[in-house]
Amino acid sequence: MLKSQLGRIATVVSLMFLASCGSQSSTAPGAGGGTRGKFVAAENDRYAVTNAELGAVILDGQRYLRWGFSLRVKQPIQLRSVRVEDVSSTPPIVYIADQAPQVNGGQWTGYSGAIEPTAASNPWLYDTTASSRVFRVTITDLTNQVSVLEQTVSYSPQSKKNLRQWYGLQR
Repeated sequence: MLKSQLGRIATVVSLMFLASCGSQSSTAPGAGGGTRGKFVAAENDRYAVTNAELGAVILDGQRYLRWGFSLRVKQPIQLRSVRVEDVSSTPPIVYIADQAPQVNGGQWTGYSGAIEPTAASNPWLYDTTASSRVFRVTITDLTNQVSVLEQTVSYSPQSKKNLRQWYGLQR
């Protein structure tokens, strides 16, 4: 019981850290360089992607990766659904399928499920070349109007190395 509660607390703290991080490249303490991918926000007249970031969470004492995404809703629109897919992979990987999206302060935020932090699950994170992930963000409002944004996040070899070190991931 206590282990489960501590795991949940660690998850909440990790998520709070992830949610507080900006999407611009920055430096993690002691990491010796940027840890976050760089991107130029994908947007249209209705929405803007404000965050697409890989983070780490601890669940039941185990480290996992988790993608976090945020959208700014530019108009007074009520959302029906938000879907986020990694289209860098074939077939695409669905990270979020939010059928009841909540907008707070003009912002929607969602997180993927836990992802194994292994080279088999995330080969791009462990290779020594620059990598880009492309996410298709599909937003449907209550009038069934659909907007699709493609968000690219780029990682240098050094930022990937720093991510692995910062999050304590082994090869």
